[in-house]
Amino acid sequence: MRRRSRKVKVEKLTTLDQEECAYALTCVDEVQKSGTAAKEYHTFAKRLPAMIVTCGLGQSLASLFSQTKSGDSVGKTMLLEHISKWLQEKRGIYSPGKMILYPLMEGSLSSYIHAQEMTLRLLFWIRKLLDGLLEE
Repeated sequence: MRRRSRKVKVEKLTTLDQEECAYALTCVDEVQKSGTAAKEYHTFAKRLPAMIVTCGLGQSLASLFSQTKSGDSVGKTMLLEHISKWLQEKRGIYSPGKMILYPLMEGSLSSYIHAQEMTLRLLFWIRKLLDGLLEE
């Protein structure tokens, strides 16, 4: 009797930490390539978690957004874009398309709390990677 060999498709499972680290690494790579924006990005990536815990995610992102208006705020703009992409496209907490502040304010309390937690977790990885990869 011949035995049939079955090919079993093994799905690659990843943890949330692995996903966060991988996305944070792509963000940090992008920041490193930008050159001058890296220092500003690093500074605000360090400050933002305390601001989020103190003021909330909505106010913190609104504050960051208001600071992106000047032409020399490339690092802040990149940080806001990375957080928006993480919450909208990668984690799917909010639908992509709108600027992150709109769905954040229109969504449910549970979505807001989840988004805040996911943002803090992402910033943890971004800060760790920046500390290790950027030269002071």
